[in-house]
Amino acid sequence: MNSKSSKKRAFKKKLKVEIDLRNRFQKLIHYNLTRPLNIRPKHWLYDSKQWRELRYKTLRKYGFRCMACKTSESELHVDHIKPHSKYPELAFIESNLQVLCKDCNLGKSNIYEDDFTIDNVNTLHYECVTGR
Repeated sequence: MNSKSSKKRAFKKKLKVEIDLRNRFQKLIHYNLTRPLNIRPKHWLYDSKQWRELRYKTLRKYGFRCMACKTSESELHVDHIKPHSKYPELAFIESNLQVLCKDCNLGKSNIYEDDFTIDNVNTLHYECVTGR
């Protein structure tokens, strides 16, 4: 008799857990179907006041122009030369930033660490000309 009642309790407990999981899943589906599509989760870096100020300072410093293809007609991104996904300690370092258009930035991704800043371009030009 005792084992029968313990089996019933275990069954009821398991059923309650399954119902609870089903309800949570349904709420999650409802939220995802009814939430506005333009809402994105907050990003620790891009939504900070410090980043917005540094971004604008960088755009002004480099003249609101893509440093790779020289366009100013496209959406501009402030790119991390060394990506913040790999080097989070460099996220707010001004010398690690450059201005790229959307196409150049998405092409560069976090795979390459190409540096198009004036100092680096002058150094590359000098190395090409002198062969050093």
